[in-house]
Amino acid sequence: MTGIQRVVRSLAKELSGLAPDHEVEVILITFDPHNPRKVNRLSPAQLAQHFDPMNVAPSTNAFYKSSFFLFPKKLFYLTKRFIPQRVLGSYFFKSSVRKSVDFLFLALNFQRSLSKPQRVRFREGDVLLLVDAFWSTPNILPSTMEAKNCGAKIAVLIHDIIPITHPEFVDLSFAKKFSEMLPDLLLLADMLLYPSFYTREQLVSRFFPDDISIPNKRILWGVSKSRENSTLRNLSRMPNSIVMVGTVEPRKNHLLVLDWYLRLAPDKTKLTVIGKNSWIDSDLITALRRESQRDSGLTWIEDASDYDLDYEMSRHAIGLMASHVEGFGLPVLEYSAKGLRLVLSDIPVFRELASDSADYFDSKSIESLDQAIDRALIKKSVSSVPEVLWKDTALDILIFIKKELF
Repeated sequence: MTGIQRVVRSLAKELSGLAPDHEVEVILITFDPHNPRKVNRLSPAQLAQHFDPMNVAPSTNAFYKSSFFLFPKKLFYLTKRFIPQRVLGSYFFKSSVRKSVDFLFLALNFQRSLSKPQRVRFREGDVLLLVDAFWSTPNILPSTMEAKNCGAKIAVLIHDIIPITHPEFVDLSFAKKFSEMLPDLLLLADMLLYPSFYTREQLVSRFFPDDISIPNKRILWGVSKSRENSTLRNLSRMPNSIVMVGTVEPRKNHLLVLDWYLRLAPDKTKLTVIGKNSWIDSDLITALRRESQRDSGLTWIEDASDYDLDYEMSRHAIGLMASHVEGFGLPVLEYSAKGLRLVLSDIPVFRELASDSADYFDSKSIESLDQAIDRALIKKSVSSVPEVLWKDTALDILIFIKKELF
């Protein structure tokens, strides 16, 4: 349910729907965690339901998502009180927890692996379109090379290169894996897609000294059509209310927002944070969980559905993003589509997306954030960002690929 996975689900759905009219077949695939040269077919219904976990590499997210792990979770947080922080933060402890959870996850789903998924074989004339976070899938390079050897063209969507430009915001093992895999993947790529000119500039400055030498295009991410729902239509916006969407991690700068809420926010301010916890041990997580439990004005929704997002964005007044760095910032478009006033940190990609439609602030200054929120609250009109639907994004991708093939 991360931002990238919302992008993947939306693109998969729209590309599948557009395929017949464009005389192409769209096959959704996952990379087999047990065979470095094998990919398996995934139906749109399975993707929509987050089904078939054996077709993807095991993830420690299962530790947080599955009710089976409710007792181990509580036990883990209890033991944290008695174990020194230097032990909890050690690489050995974190890797041991991750391996143990992965083992349990595989064991619990062993029966599903007995039903063989449908294998997909690449052919000449195919296009392998990679839209996921490539570095989180260990077998993507061998499978991509296999596709290339079979005559397929490789189109890669690079969301951002934050693990290279800002490694301080990423797990060290992920940053290392990303830095090792990206140059190899760029060598295999026949076409390159990116969601912002900011990401393009970062790619050029580090990997293409003479500009990008292969066909490439900026693909602006979209938003979903507003749901025809009487509950959502009849919602009234709460005064002095702020919603903040994004995975809870240091890069998103929740700590500054929480500090502002506790110190400077006016009385009766409502702050709703929507985003999963991506950090096992963090002062931010501890503080956010503690304050949301004792303060009725602060809400943290860790497992929000798409409907939850629509609901919360329909009843708040301000949409906030305080990130230190982003490759795009999907919530900006979603906020605007829902009629929220935008309060954004002053970083290049937000200026690219929202231009003059937002109130900006210094991501390191609580006073600057306070002033931006004050400006947004007294606005009489709401500026909007040009709206792009996911269908438009998918069509843009299809036209670009067909043009380069034919």
